[in-house]
Formats: sequence, C-alpha cells, structure tokens
Amino acid sequence: LARARALSTPPYMDLRLDLSRTRPEAVRQRLLTDHPGIELRTVEGQPQCLRTRGGGDLFYGPVYGEGLISVQALGSQQAVLTLAPKPGERVLDACAGLGGKTVHIAESMQRQGELVAVDPDPRRLAELDGQRERAGLDADTLSLEVHCSDLQSLDASRLGQFDAVLVDAPCTGLG
Repeated sequence: LARARALSTPPYMDLRLDLSRTRPEAVRQRLLTDHPGIELRTVEGQPQCLRTRGGGDLFYGPVYGEGLISVQALGSQQAVLTLAPKPGERVLDACAGLGGKTVHIAESMQRQGELVAVDPDPRRLAELDGQRERAGLDADTLSLEVHCSDLQSLDASRLGQFDAVLVDAPCTGLG
C-alpha cells in the first residue's frame, strides 16, 4: 500500500534560481502567488534550488518568462556548482546540449566573461539560442560563442585556453 501511494504521488520538480538576479524568498513569494496550490521545499546547502510539486505548468508565468527560474534537476545543477566558474573567466561547456548548464554557468559568472558552448546537435543548440533573451545571455559583459560541432572537429588552436571546462558526458540530466 505504501509503495502504491508513493508511485501515485507526483514527483518533485527541481528549479534552479538565478541568484545573480533574484533572491530565494522573492521567488518563493512570487511562485506561491502565481501558482496556487504549489508546494515548495528548499534543499539544504543548495540556495539556488527549489523543489516544487503541483501548482500547474511552471514554464508559463512571469517568474519563468523573466528568466529567474529554470527547470533543472538538482543532479544537473551539481555539475556547474562543482565547476564553480567565476566572473571574468573564460569557460568551455563542451557538451552544451539544450543549454541548461550553459545558462547556469553564465549565471554563476554573473554574466561577466567569455563562455564557449559546443554541441554537435543543431536542434539541441536551437533550444539554447531560444533561451538567450529569457536568460539574459546577451549582456554586454558576457561573450557567448556557440559552435555546432563535436570537440574533435574543432580547431583547438582557434578556441584558445580556458579557465574552466565542463564535460558532462553522459549528460547528468539524462540519468
């Protein structure tokens, strides 16, 4: 009976908060107002993460539209937290995919520095391109260079050197 209850309960969905542009309590209050019935939990030691359940589709509404939240599992968030990119650095996301971690890197860098995103799948990179405005990736202080290629095909001498490189392969978000 306990197993049946657990399997019939919708799982939590993790949100990543853009702490370079907002504070956790501000997002909590807005989500509670905009999404009646939402259940919110914090994750100890992870101020950028809110666990949610219920409250409807979080991909719609002002908090998401303003780029203050992104839907990203806590496990995927850990890759960028471990990388710990700093403002002003030059960072390579070698497996950019849909761009969730690329955006997280930009947030961690406070949109200051150079960010190079590489992925061989143009459809996945199109999703990153679609996030540019929402995520504030067109900041004057951030250089974002996107390459549709695999790392073996790129001229490494053309890319230059990096302060940090993220290779999340296979993608944490895929399990």
